[in-house]
Order: sequence, then structure tokens, then C-alpha cells
Amino acid sequence: MVETKKPVVHLIGHGHIDPVWGWRWMEGCEEVRATFRSAIQLMKEFPEYKFTASSAAFYAWVEDLEPELFKEIQEAVREGRWEIAGGWWIEPDCNIPHGESFVRQGLYGQRYFREKFGVQAGIGFNPDSFGHAGVLPQILRKQGMQAYCYLRPNAGHGEMEYPEGKGTVFHWKAKDGSSLIAANIPWSYGSWQWGLFLDIERHTSWAWLLPGQTDLLSFYGIGNHGGGPSRANLHSIREAKERFPHLELRHSSLTDFFTSIERNMGEDLPVIDHDLQFHAVGCYSVVSEVKRLNRAAEHALLSAERFATIESLIFNSPPATLRFERLWKEVLFNQFHDILAGSSIQKAYEDCRNSFGQVLHEALSLEDHARQKLAASIDTSAEGRSLVVFNPSPWPRSEWVIASRDRFFEFRSQGPELPIQVLDEESIPVAHTHCLGEFPGQRAVGFMASVPALGYRTYRVHEVTDGPVPQVEEGVCCQDNLVENDFWRIEICRSRGVIASLFDKKNQVQVLSEGLAFKVLSDSSDTWSHGIRGYRSETGSFGGATVRPVEVSALRSVLRIESHWGASHQDTWLTLYRDVPTIDVRTRLHWNEAFTLLKLAFTTCFEGGICTSESAYGFEEHPTGHYQEYPCQGWIDMTGVARDRSGRKQQYGFALLNDGFHGFDTCDKSLRLTILRSPAYRHHDPDALSESEGWAFTGQGVHEFRLRLVPHAGGWRTASVPRLAWELNEPLYLHQESSHPGSLPGSASFLCVDHPRVAASVLKHHEDKPECVAVRLYETTGQSAEAEVAFPWFKASWKVSLGPCEIKTLQVDLGTHEIREVNLLEDE
Repeated sequence: MVETKKPVVHLIGHGHIDPVWGWRWMEGCEEVRATFRSAIQLMKEFPEYKFTASSAAFYAWVEDLEPELFKEIQEAVREGRWEIAGGWWIEPDCNIPHGESFVRQGLYGQRYFREKFGVQAGIGFNPDSFGHAGVLPQILRKQGMQAYCYLRPNAGHGEMEYPEGKGTVFHWKAKDGSSLIAANIPWSYGSWQWGLFLDIERHTSWAWLLPGQTDLLSFYGIGNHGGGPSRANLHSIREAKERFPHLELRHSSLTDFFTSIERNMGEDLPVIDHDLQFHAVGCYSVVSEVKRLNRAAEHALLSAERFATIESLIFNSPPATLRFERLWKEVLFNQFHDILAGSSIQKAYEDCRNSFGQVLHEALSLEDHARQKLAASIDTSAEGRSLVVFNPSPWPRSEWVIASRDRFFEFRSQGPELPIQVLDEESIPVAHTHCLGEFPGQRAVGFMASVPALGYRTYRVHEVTDGPVPQVEEGVCCQDNLVENDFWRIEICRSRGVIASLFDKKNQVQVLSEGLAFKVLSDSSDTWSHGIRGYRSETGSFGGATVRPVEVSALRSVLRIESHWGASHQDTWLTLYRDVPTIDVRTRLHWNEAFTLLKLAFTTCFEGGICTSESAYGFEEHPTGHYQEYPCQGWIDMTGVARDRSGRKQQYGFALLNDGFHGFDTCDKSLRLTILRSPAYRHHDPDALSESEGWAFTGQGVHEFRLRLVPHAGGWRTASVPRLAWELNEPLYLHQESSHPGSLPGSASFLCVDHPRVAASVLKHHEDKPECVAVRLYETTGQSAEAEVAFPWFKASWKVSLGPCEIKTLQVDLGTHEIREVNLLEDE
């Protein structure tokens, strides 16, 4: 029974700061300094005043540029008048980043706050992010936070269905069982033109308060371009105490608010056990370039970090921990919600592109240094040119690789070309074929490489002078608009350039009635797509196609498909292989449309079913067929019931893997991936806009991307879809090495996780203990698992148990073979 008492209005002094939005980061840096300076000055004038601010990146700017102001902030924190909230490096988009990015936000943010202020944030705080991944309660808990505060999606704006009659303060529960108290901010994260008195009235009459709720949130202070509370605000609060005698108006903090909520209502709060959606669904796909750059940078850092750690362990070289921290912080800043969501001005994306370019270059430099060190130590003295294939994944992989023939044999301008042979490290012949190179006229050789977990394998290529090399006769067949292997038969419509039929030969199932269909939709919404949930108005589709084989062999065949619509056109290369059931798609799109959206549609032949999409370190399930736009990450899947040719029913699904897209919908039996949108940059309703004004539109120009089609009998879990998506985003790497002796063998594995449902996303040096490494595992399917974590090179292995969707971090000392679990801040 909750005791009736005077309602307490927790007044949260705050200045919401977008370091990038309608301005670039340089202006954002100044607004941070001005806002923080104003807060300190007002504390001197109003002893009752308290201020709440997040984002370690902001504090780092002030520390560097205004050290005296920084010292005053440190003192205000010690006095309890300045609350550090959030615990993260920045307030990011909370749909698009990889789960590891959320981990690094807290790893670097909380550690910064502990080092500089002797405290860490206890409240997660992302007020302006456009949705929140379902894994966040687990991550925040393991970063030392007990509650979460956000504005969007907002109950008052009708953006999310909250438990009826149960308010917008609730227990938010992740799939692993982790839970924290979350609160939806009433109306706004600041005070605007209507004034503080009206704010208090609106917040205390909030229609979504819990029955009996007596602790209320009320933010005040100018925001977006910073500013924070004003003197007028603080004088108004003094006046308001007389105007609202039935309320206790308290200068407060988020910590005090959540402490009171837990004490007074903790056991009575409702539970929400999924992600928090929907706000601004257009932000899943607008400015698609920055989203692909972000995905590339995340995986480049993860892969480079693994190999750099191996280099350090094998060759006893200094860890590159500080370099990786600096690069991760660049990525984390670019994940700020108005940057990564695509809602900033055009010039901001020039800055963003340059920043991501720096990260990608330095990550490649770090990873290649490790690969070169390893390759230089391998014994490659056997006959022929050595090809060292590196696998960045902690599980074995078999994948097609291509090497330039021109680079390992002298070009002969006259005379016949000698045949070649590919051998593995045990001199066993490997089937190979000539294939398309990287430029016109280049001669290349392709073969299926099988490489051990997080390691390498050496192959050799040499010319055969004493007889013919056996040729592969059977495998992939390709002619005109048809391509098939032992797994699939794919027919392309000659006029439209779409998949007219995808047939599963082993299961005798018709999978798709249409696929690779570029659908053009009218999209007159603003940059965010405010006020809509999805896109229905189809105005056309690409057609006028040309379809032809461009590479034909028994091991691999490629169809090229060209089509166009309006002023735009696309080229797609569809590839089948003999030895693996992979269907690869590579597309180069030239887009020149405005107020238009492009989707890539795949129409299945299934009955019923459910749609599942990857989210940060997890997944979400969705109903099908109603055009709702959803966020996603590396894969989306539709699984239902299919009939084989005899009419027998079976569970069957179709997964679509991508290398940088984040929005999709379903309609009827179709799965539709959103490729791009083309509104004007930073156009916010109701601002007027017309093409005649010459505004720049997003999405223009050339876009190149890769997809992988994965039809599968059974569900997505049995098809290892999460693992396949990871492989698409981190391909094998082929390195050509000259002949020399060496101490390393022709093949080696450094980390192997044997369980198909457990991913080892991270191998890095421990932040505080360079003699130890940190291994991050997560369960990918929502089922408990016991996995063996093995370091074969170091002859060490352990059994590790994970609960459904659990993230687990291990501290491993490979010298003493000791292992222990630590939290996401790498604390024991």
C-alpha cells in the first residue's frame, strides 16, 4: 500500500547538447564549454541549484581547453551539486551501433569519470535517441548503472504503446533476465517558450503517471544548442513554490528520482521486455553512407584488435591498447544520435566521412602489421608462390578467395600461358579456376580456402610444366539467365532483372517467387520521417534489364544484371559456388532521385511465419505483413511453412544478410530491405521545402554493397544465420608472401570457440592488466549454451556456460592459464 503524500516534482537542471546537428562539431565544442561555464556560474549565484550532464567526450573537451573550469566542475561533483549521468562517451543512436559499440561507450565513458571525478554514473541517459535496443538493460547493468532515462519514443506523442493504465516508469528487462528501472521523460528534456510554470503543470498532469505515483520528473533548461537553465528559470522556481503549494518542488537529480521511485513503488512497477520503439523510422536508412561506414569501422576495429592482440602475444610486442581506445572514441563520437541517424547538415557528413576514413586507415594499418609479422615468420620456402589466408573469426571457415595471377608470375606478352596448380600446406591439390580480377584484363585465380579459427592457412601456387592439370568438370551450371548448383536453381527475369524463381533442390522447395526486386516508393516525409510508421506508396520498379553470364566455371559462376528506373541505374553480380550453399550478391547503384525511397524486395512462397532481425548483441521478433518499418543490423529473416513438390509441409525460412543496412519492413509475403532514402538534408517538418530552392538531397550518387541470401530448412537458429552475417562483414583476407624460412607452421589457430550459438566478438588486452587478455562472448539465439573457449597455440582451454542472450567477459592470463569473469568495465 503506497502512502499518500504531497507529490514531489524532481526538477532536473539540464542543457541538452547536440555537438553536431544544424552545425559542425567545432561549434558543438564551444556550446559545451559555454553551457558548462554557465552552470558553474549559476551555482555560485543560486546555492540550491543542481545540474545534470552526460557524455564523457564533453568533459574531455573542457578538460583540454578550459582546465580551470574543469577543476570547478570536479569540485561541484564532489559537493553533490553536479550529477554525472549517462556513463557513456556520447549520447549515441541506440538502434544502429553494434552491441560492442555500446560496451565501449561505457568502458571508456565510465573509466574516464572514475579517473577524473572518482565516481561513475549510476543512471543511463539517452534522452534524444530515436529508439533503444533491447539489450541495453544487460549492458547498462554490467557497466554499473541501475536505471535508465529517455524521452523517445514518447507516450505523450503516441509513439509507443505502454502498459495500459500502468504509466511510463517500469522495469525494463533484457532477454538474459537483466532488469533496471526505466522512465520516459514527460514531454521534453528541457523548458521552451511556454515557460516553467506551464512545464510544471504539464508534467504533474502527465496522463501516463502510475496510479499513486508521487515522484515526478520535470526537466528545465534550454537545449539542443546547449544553454541549460537560466537565471529566469531559477527565479521562477522560487516563485513556483508559492504558486504550487500542493507540490514539493525539489532541486534534484536523476539519482534521487530513481532512488525515490524504487523505494516507494519498486515492487509495483510494470515490466517491458523488448526494445523501445518507434520514433523517426526514416533515420534507420537516411544518409545510408554513414551507416555503412560505421559498420565497416566497427568490424575493422574488432578484427584489427584480435590480430593485434595475437601479434603482441606471439612476438611479445607492446599492446596497442591506447591506439585502439583513440580509434574507438572516434567511432563512438560519430555514433552520436544526430550523426549516425542521418539527421544533421550536409557538411557534418563531410567531417564524419573524414573521421571514419582515419579510423579505417589506422585499423587496417594495425591489422596488416600483425598479418605481415605473422606471414614473415611462416616457413614459405617450398616451391611456388605462397598465399597466406587469414581468418578473423574465432571459428573455422571455408570461403572463396581470389588472388591476382599477375602478381605471382611474370606477365608473358607472347606464347601460351602455362597451367597452374594450387596446393595446401600439406601439398594436397586444391580445385581452382580462373576468374574476374579487380580491373579489366587482370588475370586472377579463385579457390575455396578452408582456414582454422582466428588463424591462418598457407596455400602455394606454382606453374605446371610437366603435364596437364586435372580440370573440374561438374559443379555450377550457368547459361543465359539461369544459374544452378547442387543446392539451388535460380532463374532471372530477362526483362525486369529480378529473381523469377529460387528453388531449393535438396529440399524440393520453391523459396522465392520474386527477389532482388528494386522497388521505388514515393517519400515526401522529412529527414526523420516524422509522423509515419512505414512506406506504402510504390511508384515503380527497376526494369529494362540486361542479364548475362560474365564468369562461367564449374567452381563458381556469376550472372550480371543491369536495370534502371528514372535517372538511376544499377549493376548486380549474383554468384553461386560448387562447394558451399552461399548465394552472394554485389551491387553498384547509381542513384539520382529526390523525395524517393528504394527498397530491395524478396517475395517468399511461405505460409504464415514470423520475422526476426538482428539487434545489438541480440535479436528481435516481429509480426509480418503490415508495412511497419523496423530497425535491424546484419541480418533479417522470415520463417514460415513451405510445401515441397509432393505437398509435404515443413518449416522453412529465408534470411537476408547485409553489410551496412538498418531498416526493413514486411508486406504480404515479402521481406523488403530499405536501401536508401532521399529527402533533403536536415529537413524538419513543418519547415517548407521545394526542389526549386536548390537544397541538397541525401543518398545521391554511387552506392556499393554486398548481400548474402540464405534460404534454410528449419529456423534461423539451425541455419547459423548470426554467424553467417558476421562472416559477410569480416571476410577472409588473402596475403601473398615471398619465399623464406620461418619458425611458424603453414597453418595455425589462436582462438577457437566451438559452439555455433556462441560468438566471441572480442579478443583484446585487458585495460589495466596487459599480461591478460579479455574475451567477450555472447549467446546469439536465446538458448543456454556451454562452449569451449580454446587457445590452441597456447594449449589452453576452458568450458564456459552462458545463459540465453548473455554477454560474458572473461579475463584470461595465458601465462598462468587462469580465467575469471569480469564485468563490461573489466572489473572483477
